[in-house]
Amino acid sequence: KTESCEFASKGSQNICAWVNGSCSVDVGFKQDLLGRLPENSASRRFWTEHSECDKLNKVEDSMASQKHCSWSVPRQRCEAWVSHGVNFGIVAQNVSLEHCGWVSHFFGARLCSLHDHDFNECIGTCMIVQTWVPEHNRCVKRDACDINATEVFKRMCGQDFDDIKEQRKCESQSKSTDDIADCLSEVCQDFGALTRAMYPAEQTCTDLKEMSACRANDSCTWTSYGCQINQLKFIAESLHDSCQIKGMFALDSVCLSRDEEHCNGNCSWEVKQSCNEETLSEEN
Repeated sequence: KTESCEFASKGSQNICAWVNGSCSVDVGFKQDLLGRLPENSASRRFWTEHSECDKLNKVEDSMASQKHCSWSVPRQRCEAWVSHGVNFGIVAQNVSLEHCGWVSHFFGARLCSLHDHDFNECIGTCMIVQTWVPEHNRCVKRDACDINATEVFKRMCGQDFDDIKEQRKCESQSKSTDDIADCLSEVCQDFGALTRAMYPAEQTCTDLKEMSACRANDSCTWTSYGCQINQLKFIAESLHDSCQIKGMFALDSVCLSRDEEHCNGNCSWEVKQSCNEETLSEEN
């Protein structure tokens, strides 16, 4: 409501403002916050993108923008599309990854998308790839900064570690997932733990060919590529309770498993476009 929106404040400064029939973060508060954030921090990138999108007042301007902006129909305004990479960047600066096992190695690599506008920074556990992205209701091919899984595994298991070679060797010597995981654990404990957690769920999901069957299994999620493992649920269940980021993955996985009728509380229903090469599709 207007009254409760305008009541929210921090000292003498408003945090919220009523804009176009809904409650939003006050523009002045955003600008003040932006000026106090460290240069090149994920938090600053997050608020910079919000501020840039705030200036676009028309649907066509928002759609034409090359920035990470999208038009919010319910709120009738242009907003920053907040990627998981940006979210992870903010969280990574404020939590300890102790007790997070193999996930801690991939957590930092999830920040690769922050370097999409500066490929000089796309190094180490990141690499430049070509990918299909939605743009003006069609799919176009673009360079993007993505995870360099090979480098992540080397940092996890040592510079001489070859994940493909070790997997093939263990698969040729083993009969079950547990045997493969045990074999890999002898070479790299974290890689063995990752394998033990992922293999069974991954196989179950890829075997489901119908959307209804896939969505009925909360370990899976339906995408433009078919039935895939619900990575958020998988990660949440793999983490020790003392890992500080477990709750974030758990909440995301709960929301991802809900249909529109039950998407409430801490979850919101979204429609997003995605690309399977040149084929554009919408994911609800």
